[in-house]
Amino acid sequence: MIYLSHWYGRLGNNIQQCAVGTLWAEQMSSTFQSIEHDIIKKHQTKFGQVRNSIHSKCFYWQGPYQEVNLSVETIYKNMRRICKTWIYPQLDIQPTKIPDDILLFISGVEIFLTKTFLILNSTALILIIFTIHSLIRLIKR
Repeated sequence: MIYLSHWYGRLGNNIQQCAVGTLWAEQMSSTFQSIEHDIIKKHQTKFGQVRNSIHSKCFYWQGPYQEVNLSVETIYKNMRRICKTWIYPQLDIQPTKIPDDILLFISGVEIFLTKTFLILNSTALILIIFTIHSLIRLIKR
C-alpha cells in the first residue's frame, strides 16, 4: 500500500500528490491511501493486492529528490485520466462537468523572467513539448 505521508504545498500540489500516488499504486497493482485534508476527502483507491507499505509524499518524480518510480512520460500521459477518474470525485466541492479542454499551467516557480528572456525549467519545458505534441496528434485525427 502507498500511504501519503504528508501534504506538500497548496491545493494544486496536493491534488498532484494524490494523482501521482494513485498512478503509482495502479502501476504496482496496489492501493493508494490519502490523509485528512480540508478539501480532498481522505480516501483509499485499490488496484490489487497490498504487498508492501510505502510512505511517501508522492511529489517528486524526477531530479535529485525523486521518490516515485514512474517515468515523466507515464505521469504526463496518465495525469488527466487519473485526476478525472479517481481524484475529482474525492474533492469536497460542488459537482461540475469537466470540459475536455487542454489546460497548460505554468506556475511562477517554473518561470524566471529577465529583461529579455523567458527561461523555463526542464519540467515546464517537457510539459509544453508534450502538450504541443498531443495537440498535433489530436488535430491530425
